[in-house]
Amino acid sequence: MSSGKVVDEKRAVSIYLGLGIFFIPIIFSWFTLRRGYSSLAQVVSFSWLVILFGIIGAKDVTENNSVYQAEYTTSYQLTEDVGIELEAKIQNSGGVRLVGTTNLPEGTVLMGSISAPDNGYFAQDKLRVVGSKFESAVFSNKGMPLSNGIYIAKIVMPLPKLQSDSVKSIIGVSGEYLSGPLVEKDELGVSVSKLTKFIIDTAEE
Repeated sequence: MSSGKVVDEKRAVSIYLGLGIFFIPIIFSWFTLRRGYSSLAQVVSFSWLVILFGIIGAKDVTENNSVYQAEYTTSYQLTEDVGIELEAKIQNSGGVRLVGTTNLPEGTVLMGSISAPDNGYFAQDKLRVVGSKFESAVFSNKGMPLSNGIYIAKIVMPLPKLQSDSVKSIIGVSGEYLSGPLVEKDELGVSVSKLTKFIIDTAEE
């Protein structure tokens, strides 16, 4: 007479399943959860899955760091004098937008300003280098067109210590890698500046 008690059949990990777990654990480790496989087989297979993911993750991080280092310390390292091309574009609204290009690194923070010594006008805007270009907001006289006169547009790179770590890795923590006629060095540190003059004369239109 049968007692009705069910005894689980013990399963051994076959050579084919073992190879599957070794090479593709993300799929074959789950087979060990089926009835009959020992806890040891389950622990070993899933431990190998975790270890393999850890190895892959560490490899990705290393490769990404290598790419980052190559990109920001070799490919984009300044090997020539700092260059800035600056243009003051007069808008249809009567305001002015500063635009330009530079070989300063991606993400460099700049300060753009417009001043007019004759009428006392002065305004500035914080810019950032993106794709070797920069662009300011539109400068106006409290929403109105700028008055006629001679204006000075200026772009300044603040002290290197105020820049991001990625920028400092290229220009130097104190700007020691910067060179050229646009670079100014004094007791306060190193800065970069570029200026241009333009005239607003609505009578010419």
